[in-house]
Amino acid sequence: MLSESEERKFIAIMESGLAAAAPEDFAFAQNIVAHRRGLPIAYKAAEEAAKTDPDKALKILWSMVFAAPLYVDKGKDLGMIARIFENARDYRNAENAFALMNALMPNDPIILTQMGHFYNRRGNWQKAESCYRQVISLEPDNHIALSCLGRALAKQERYDEGIKCLESALAVKPDDCISKTILAGIYRKARQPQKAYDVLQGMLHNTSRPQDKELRRLWTQILLDSGKFHEARQEAEDITKKCGTWDWEHMELLVTSRFLCGDKQAAYQAAKDWSEYKGRDDRRYLAVYLRGICAIATNRLMDAENCIYHRCLEDREYQKQLLCARLHLAHNRCEKAYAIAAKTFDAHPSWQPLGIMQAAAQGKPELVEDFRRRLCHKDINPGHGLTFEELIAPFSGAKDPDQIRRDMDACLLRKWGGALPPMPQPANESAMIAAQVAARTRVHMA
Repeated sequence: MLSESEERKFIAIMESGLAAAAPEDFAFAQNIVAHRRGLPIAYKAAEEAAKTDPDKALKILWSMVFAAPLYVDKGKDLGMIARIFENARDYRNAENAFALMNALMPNDPIILTQMGHFYNRRGNWQKAESCYRQVISLEPDNHIALSCLGRALAKQERYDEGIKCLESALAVKPDDCISKTILAGIYRKARQPQKAYDVLQGMLHNTSRPQDKELRRLWTQILLDSGKFHEARQEAEDITKKCGTWDWEHMELLVTSRFLCGDKQAAYQAAKDWSEYKGRDDRRYLAVYLRGICAIATNRLMDAENCIYHRCLEDREYQKQLLCARLHLAHNRCEKAYAIAAKTFDAHPSWQPLGIMQAAAQGKPELVEDFRRRLCHKDINPGHGLTFEELIAPFSGAKDPDQIRRDMDACLLRKWGGALPPMPQPANESAMIAAQVAARTRVHMA
């Protein structure tokens, strides 16, 4: 253990920069770092300095590396340099630290992987991709880099490439739970719920982490996507009991699974309790929005109207407009509902307003024609939801109008961007109309 005076002397030398230190001071500091007694002291001093004086923090950290490079762990100690700045939200210096590290040790897989993780946390998927690709060029069988590259590609909606990377990672390490979890998540985003189900089901039976909260949450989402609503509800109820009643991610799953199981009263009660929770909750707006949808579904129209004007939705125009349109639809004001949903759809093309438009247009030829026209002028990716044939199908009488509204409510409850539940294949006449719409869309997009 260092005495208090020795610790003060060590920090003072590190702060002034070891490269310019006197020989005896250099030897003193080097001896402390070499025996690893000085590393925790240097980290603590750098962490404090990073809050107010980033230059001083950098001097301390680089003095530590300069003092005894052979004793510094590249993965932990050098990564800590950038992490200290990242924790202090000084992202510019964190990036500069990585650049310096990469210059000192070019083409080092550990440093490049750390850089990839940094960009991954910052949401810079292109730079993260570049770092992981460099690692793979140096170490083709690096399953960590392959797995992380797959996730970075999926974040850019390049799902096929991401799936290939994850398959390569699992070819190197077949039992890697993290890679399997990421692969299942990518299959889910790519709207391949059965493949996601198969990957995660096999893993849950063989993993040592059956109680992992995030893993079970993903599993519940996949059960919902696969139409296994009762199994999803059972999971959601269990997760909520074990992981805390007011965890917003689990509460969302609980409300959604109850609703999709047909227990709308229980779904409303969960959303109501969540929206009235007195503790701090950054996602309170989501609770209010879900409460509004469940209130309409259970004919509590006054409560739904109160949700629209709730303070939590003051700056959430998208959710307010969806609730407002759905409430008009509940009062059979279809033209008004359609107009609000169409305006929302034009500003934010997604499946939620599209579902309201589809339900409001039933039996109204002028709205049906407008609905078809809008589909021709919006780039809706069928890979993320319904095909054009499925969107047009209800207008051929292939589905009961009440069922369309139920499907639309289910869509409104799901996460933003979620697809409407699958609909029956259309009749021949409807398929011909859909083909014409799709052809016109391709011409327009060209």
